[in-house]
Amino acid sequence: MKIVLCAVLLFVGAALADEQQDANACLTYPSCEECIAHNPCGWCSVPVVYDDGSTGPRCAGKPRDPKNPPPGYKPWTCPLDFQNDRCYGYLCSATFNCVSSGSPGAGVPLAECLAKCLPPTYECNSTTKKCYQVDPGHGTDLPSCEQICNNTQTTGSTTSQTTASTTGQSTGNPSPQPDGYACDQGSLTCLQVSNGGTPKADCVAVCGKPSNNTPIFALGDYRGLQISKGYVRGEWQARIGAEDAVIVDPTGAIWAQGKVKGFNNELWLITSQGLNRGIYGINDLPEVEVLTWALGGVGKTVPASFDAAMSTGQVFVFAKCLNQNVCNFHILQKVMEHLRKQHKINFISSEEEVKKRDLEQIVNDPCMKYPDCHSCISAPEQCGWCSVNVLYFNGTVVGKNCAGLNTSVAPKINCTGSFSTQDCNFVTTTGQTTGQSTGGPTAPGFTCDPVNVTCIPNNSSGGSPKDVCDKQCNTVPIVPPVLVGQLFRGLEIDQMYVKGEWRAKFSDTDVTITDPSGKQTVGKVSQTERYLTITLPDGRGIQTLWQVSQGPATQFLSWAWGAPGGQPPASFDDGMTSKGATEYFFVSCLPGKDPNICDFSK
Repeated sequence: MKIVLCAVLLFVGAALADEQQDANACLTYPSCEECIAHNPCGWCSVPVVYDDGSTGPRCAGKPRDPKNPPPGYKPWTCPLDFQNDRCYGYLCSATFNCVSSGSPGAGVPLAECLAKCLPPTYECNSTTKKCYQVDPGHGTDLPSCEQICNNTQTTGSTTSQTTASTTGQSTGNPSPQPDGYACDQGSLTCLQVSNGGTPKADCVAVCGKPSNNTPIFALGDYRGLQISKGYVRGEWQARIGAEDAVIVDPTGAIWAQGKVKGFNNELWLITSQGLNRGIYGINDLPEVEVLTWALGGVGKTVPASFDAAMSTGQVFVFAKCLNQNVCNFHILQKVMEHLRKQHKINFISSEEEVKKRDLEQIVNDPCMKYPDCHSCISAPEQCGWCSVNVLYFNGTVVGKNCAGLNTSVAPKINCTGSFSTQDCNFVTTTGQTTGQSTGGPTAPGFTCDPVNVTCIPNNSSGGSPKDVCDKQCNTVPIVPPVLVGQLFRGLEIDQMYVKGEWRAKFSDTDVTITDPSGKQTVGKVSQTERYLTITLPDGRGIQTLWQVSQGPATQFLSWAWGAPGGQPPASFDDGMTSKGATEYFFVSCLPGKDPNICDFSK
């Protein structure tokens, strides 16, 4: 009975303490560690931004009742990387600035970084006429030191004797400093250097030692394609968690199992066979974030470039969903079940588990039920809206956009995009404005109906004046030049997607689509304003939205199709969810690329 009573009192006390927490107090905590130790505060990687455009401290919170905030409280937006889970440490950059490590728990505290992140200084040894690196607070920069050495060599010993007799003290010569060590990025070993460097023990402690945490950007469920020379056709799948990673080939066999770690600007795959060093690129496209990952061989040096990896290494393009409200990948069911039974892998959450146990029950965040920014930030549970899905439990569980700041009732989070406690008319990290305009009503514009090739009033915001629309709303029987002659490989990504590799080959008049079963469909291609139309052999037209962008190793085509004979998708989101609509993510070789580097015709 006493135990129960104590528990009740503790709960009540915690609730009262939380109730009394003033969100304005968050503004007073100067460091990440202090900030996230206080509920409901979180730390922003940059100063938060208020409605009036002014900025505030990096620590910010939200009052329990948004309709009755404490005096002086202002809603805010964190433009990038908001967290109340773990703190990003800091690293010394090549320009001697302290920058975020980019991985929770990695790096050192800011004060420690500032104390050590100083340009090297040197003193001249007048006997050897060489400059040697000395401790910070002594000496000068290298050019000044070399100039002093040259002057000493020119004036000879007289200057030294005169200086000594004038001051009455012997200046002496700094003793030569022992050669230091630097990490060789090719071999990941510490090599002796003649100037600068660090003690060997310090060098060995960090050289080739990746962060203990998988980089947040790499976490997730992926579907993708192998694109390097000798690639295996078909859909590849991968799951990258904080502790484990699995890559499965198109046959369902495990291609690799191990851990993914970051080291400097590299992304490593560590398996029982050894270390695969890799380089990577990240691209945000409609609906998916694409990881282009170029791996060298086991125990080999990191690829010198994506072109080099395409010829001799293993290169993948992997896509993961940006918004689970419209995108949901079903992957690795049989493989994950097999690995769990053998206790070879331990993901805190997986898509299969989410289906068996509702995500809200796993995470237990009361804010997850709010589907849009306005309802989220207006909710009484101290919610905030993230421009991408938040991450829970050190990045191992992917949540939704709306998440709670009150850690007494919700798990701690990391939002790698923009995080807002104000209506979401803020600008995201991709430069796209979210939410609705806060300005007054404007005259309705007109948009082109590609089915009837006529201009119709646009009931939502946007559109063009009717005379402008009339001039642009016409059908041109031409394939866009950027697509002519291109062979694309891709995946269907809408909610009802068919698993497997698709192909699309454009000529100057039509496109040949090959589905995962090998069935081919040839359609005539034309353009009506911004829409690409595919006319099927039976005369029906498929109206599509399309976008081409360039990645580090391939060209990307995002392609949303309306239902045959129907209207185009209103947006890429609409193409993911509307009845009869489909959506695809395609890649092609970069235009003009040497076939020895990239060739999808085989």
